Amino acid sequence: DQDFRKKMRDLKYMMPASRGIAELERQESKMMRPRAYLTVGGLLAMYIGLSCVIYPLCDVLDVVGLPAAPCLILVIFGSFFIAFCVATFWMFVCWSCTRPWAALVFLIISLSGSVLLPTGNLILVILWMVVAFFGGSWYFKYLPDTYDISNEERPYWVQDVGHITVSCAPEDWEDANATAWSNLVDDVQKVIPGGGAQDAKDK
Repeated sequence: DQDFRKKMRDLKYMMPASRGIAELERQESKMMRPRAYLTVGGLLAMYIGLSCVIYPLCDVLDVVGLPAAPCLILVIFGSFFIAFCVATFWMFVCWSCTRPWAALVFLIISLSGSVLLPTGNLILVILWMVVAFFGGSWYFKYLPDTYDISNEERPYWVQDVGHITVSCAPEDWEDANATAWSNLVDDVQKVIPGGGAQDAKDK
């Protein structure tokens, strides 16, 4: 919907000051606020879970008399990179229907990391990190900003994923949590027969 509205604006079919547009954008921005927290929270949860799964291997190495330091490095960094690959894969799944080119970039990052990380080759891992970070920054940040600043129409293959920002302020966490819960309740009421009518009656 946001991409369609932007295209309508660019073609001069819709003006930014049109009636209801500002309120619609405000509501959309509020509804999407929990997305960043869910993304970062999911990544953190996967990292902690993978660390708990891999860490017992360090105890096994210690029992057999082998140095456990390399295993600790694997737990700290390996778990993060594995979680990152899993997160980018699920972002590919989520965006594949609405923004296929952006989803394809996530898929490339995920699959390349899944292939290169298990090799244990430090050079390949560093190369993947550099390409994934700078390539992702170039596609998702630099290209869209360049076209926006120059007021040029983006090519069809340039697709960002919106603004994803996370605040450390507790009040922002509370606000995002309240918004997520409100969105969930609204979605559930829409699929329950008579739920929408009851909600309208309550209002």
